[in-house]
Amino acid sequence: MSNLNPVEFLSEIYRFITGRSFEEEAY
Repeated sequence: MSNLNPVEFLSEIYRFITGRSFEEEAY
């Protein structure tokens, strides 16, 4: 497993579930 930052890991999970990126949600 590659070493990912907790934030990056959660971002992948969030994007996988919602189908959208966290950055897009921020706007």
